[in-house]
Amino acid sequence: MKFDFLFKKVLDDEQVKGLLDKNYFLASVFCMPKVSSKISIDKYSVHLYDSETNKVVSVEANDNLSISEPEDAVNRMTELSNQKYIDPEKIVSGFMKDIKETIGNIMITLHNKEIKGKVIPVWTFVFILNNLSVLTIDADAKTGKELSKERSSLVQRVSRAS
Repeated sequence: MKFDFLFKKVLDDEQVKGLLDKNYFLASVFCMPKVSSKISIDKYSVHLYDSETNKVVSVEANDNLSISEPEDAVNRMTELSNQKYIDPEKIVSGFMKDIKETIGNIMITLHNKEIKGKVIPVWTFVFILNNLSVLTIDADAKTGKELSKERSSLVQRVSRAS
């Protein structure tokens, strides 16, 4: 499903509008697309955050909307502006062409991130690869331009934690 359609659907929902009229604001978006030759995202989780109570509400968006009860947030969150962001499906396909390993899973998050001293909206793509490595790519959420790329090994992470 197209991101801008689901994003608008969430923001136009009366219950979501009620939360936004209170102290909640748009903080992040998360999805885990099915991995195949063509990426298709059919469900997004939109997170609304109340900085006064440090609570987060998740809105699961696909054909229908499901709104969770407020829960304690793990971290403090910053507000994403309510603007047009590039569809992550358009960005992820280009990144996948450059990955030679088999992709096991993909996690995608829209959030604010400090890049070169400036906080901007970023799509972060985390590719879990079958060779036990993780490739993390940040892209500008408005342009789709790659901002950073980091590869790490899950084996090294596990051995460091032991």
